[in-house]
Amino acid sequence: MGLELGANDYIVKPFFVRELLARVKIQFRGQQSQQRTLKSGGLELDRSSCRVLLDKQELQLTATEFKLLEFLMIRPGIVFSREQLLDGVWGHDRAVTDRTVDVYILRLRQKVEADPANPTYIRSVRGFGYSFHHPEIEATAVAS
Repeated sequence: MGLELGANDYIVKPFFVRELLARVKIQFRGQQSQQRTLKSGGLELDRSSCRVLLDKQELQLTATEFKLLEFLMIRPGIVFSREQLLDGVWGHDRAVTDRTVDVYILRLRQKVEADPANPTYIRSVRGFGYSFHHPEIEATAVAS
């Protein structure tokens, strides 16, 4: 069932630590080098320097705003519920409510959108959640 829901692998108890480590290494083996810079239109997020530029102007984002924008930009077009965003950005051990996501989305829109009332990048999907959208999304890989 876990594999059907999207998991890459699973392990059943009891297991050997050596087997667990081998499975973790396999997951990293197939991955491409991590994208360093994410670009969409005039929006540019540099993961290595934790900087965000909008039309060549640096934006002042909090660490949480940066993580939220990064989380969404890495997965363009995918709609995430508030709960999924909380888990992905804030983690499982958190002391915030799902409405916290709405506040951060609002703040982020005010910083990255030309017209926050009619967002281009961060879209609301009524009854579901939020997604990052821009047809010109591209990624630049880290030079190895």
